[in-house]
Amino acid sequence: MAHFQTAFFNHLKKINNCLRNRRATANISLPGGVLQIQGQNRVYDLQPQFIVSDAETGILMRFQLDQTSNGFAGWLPYCNKRWLEAYSKNAFKEFVKRNGIRTPDHHITPTSCGDVVIKKDRSSFAVGMRGPFRETSPDVSQTCLSEGEYYEKFVFGRNLKAWFWNGSPVCVEIEEMAHVLGDGQRTVMELIAPKLEGIVRPVPNDLIKCMAEYQGKHLDSVLKEGEKLYVDYRYASPLCKGYRENRNILQKLNASLRQQLDVAGRTFEQSIPAEIRPNTVFTADGIVDEQDRIWFLEINCNPGLHPDVYPAMLESLFADADMIPDSCKPLHLQKSSHVPEAVAVALQNNPTAKPEQSLSAQALSQKQVR
Repeated sequence: MAHFQTAFFNHLKKINNCLRNRRATANISLPGGVLQIQGQNRVYDLQPQFIVSDAETGILMRFQLDQTSNGFAGWLPYCNKRWLEAYSKNAFKEFVKRNGIRTPDHHITPTSCGDVVIKKDRSSFAVGMRGPFRETSPDVSQTCLSEGEYYEKFVFGRNLKAWFWNGSPVCVEIEEMAHVLGDGQRTVMELIAPKLEGIVRPVPNDLIKCMAEYQGKHLDSVLKEGEKLYVDYRYASPLCKGYRENRNILQKLNASLRQQLDVAGRTFEQSIPAEIRPNTVFTADGIVDEQDRIWFLEINCNPGLHPDVYPAMLESLFADADMIPDSCKPLHLQKSSHVPEAVAVALQNNPTAKPEQSLSAQALSQKQVR
């Protein structure tokens, strides 16, 4: 995952700005790392997510903070919302096709086909992907499907990841696929070698080999000076340099891309069961082709959060918290510092009393509600 998204300090800064704007406060409790936000007569406990990554397991996300945690993936206002279309890629594809959303063709027919990648129906972080293959054959074990796998039409383009809150896009990143540039001297593998140094997530040699062969090259091919070769098609590939700046380009998208995301987000939201649909975040992965068409690949529940999700999230959570008139709120939540009339009368009769001592039992009880 990109450095900006997983930097704990970036999440803190965004949350801090949101709290300031709402005159709210928050505390992080340990053990566990739960974030409790208090403001406008409401209290929310937000569930943290943590990253576990190593050479054996690749990347996993967990709700528990323990000795294996080595990254942060944001706070969610719930724990573990799941629905079929968000963890089964085949179910997602059937759903979007029924609803007119563009997605690459896929099938499980064991016949010869071309220009495909092989994916697992249920996997995260691109685990188990194979290809791309110019041609497949049921007689070649490398291109045969195993249980739970399917063929998907391979689309060249830019990788897109979008975060949605309540069906509306709130953050979008688009990045070029990982690549190397030739210098007329080094082989493909020699150009890739420096990118492999120090990375935690392994990059399968078969994947790099397939990418090179798909473009008519081999790992020992020497690229001409300036010649570009794509070496990984996955979003946030370890072969892409991590970045520390915010690359959310939602406000810079052209009208066509924005419209596609708006329509897709409203459609994807309908896949969520009604009982858990309100106030839900999900991500969508896709490929943007040369014609700026988005080919959606999958959606994900319980995703790692981009910090730019928090403003929309907290806006929804606190949207109707000010339904109570200011003059009727507990004193410490009132915008003005005036003393209610009934309390003022009581104070006149007992000048040494404090406002809290003059409140009724009901008001005292209400004072504890945040």
